[in-house]
Amino acid sequence: DVGGFDLRRALDLKPGFLEPEYPFEWGGVLHIDSKATFRLRNGPDPAMSVVLEPIGAATPEALKETAERVFTRFSAPADMLQPGATFPPGETLRTLTLTGADRYDFTLAVDRPGLYALFTEHLPEEFDAGFFDDAGVKMDLAAEHVFNPEHEHDDTVRSVALELDGALDGSALNAWLSRLLQTQGPDIFRMKGILAIEGEDRRFVFQGVHMLFDGQPGDPWGDRRRSSRLVFIGRDLDEVELERGLRACLAA
Repeated sequence: DVGGFDLRRALDLKPGFLEPEYPFEWGGVLHIDSKATFRLRNGPDPAMSVVLEPIGAATPEALKETAERVFTRFSAPADMLQPGATFPPGETLRTLTLTGADRYDFTLAVDRPGLYALFTEHLPEEFDAGFFDDAGVKMDLAAEHVFNPEHEHDDTVRSVALELDGALDGSALNAWLSRLLQTQGPDIFRMKGILAIEGEDRRFVFQGVHMLFDGQPGDPWGDRRRSSRLVFIGRDLDEVELERGLRACLAA
């Protein structure tokens, strides 16, 4: 069944995906005077490896050049950081622990005001992540780049992050994803997210590459608010249509 999506079948699979050329999926540049808070929420993975590095310019080109320097650091041993930890720029790989709470704050601390690039193992959208100043105001990025080497020179490539409260109807979700992959599969390079399925006590962690998909049950929902977050990376993505399709899958 090319392009089909079977939720029950997917629950029995183990995750296994094509490795990207880079060991990180995203890089972003921001101006830091002395410190900034990197805030994340629960996502499809219990941890995220990051590298913070000074950068000379706020451009995608500078990000790609800096990416070549930090490439090998992602294969080095990492310092494990718990929520609330502070870390400076440098050559050390840090792995942020993202379990046991609903929100995780980490402080980026610098000795010299300027532009800094944070390279992240996963897309920030998957964790509803953002940067905040001392007053709690969200900071704007000066530049960012999604590292998808196969298509990185294509200006039509973008990412779309969707989030909906409430549980999804499994049958409606099956039908929508099947249609989506059959009609747009070649243009959808990656999908990742966490889904709340009606009647399921555990989160469903979903990932896909082109027309291949994989998934498995995640942590129990417990008392947490049930919501679904899905991130698409692809060519000519229509955010309005994707949101409309996902919203139509909400359980009555």
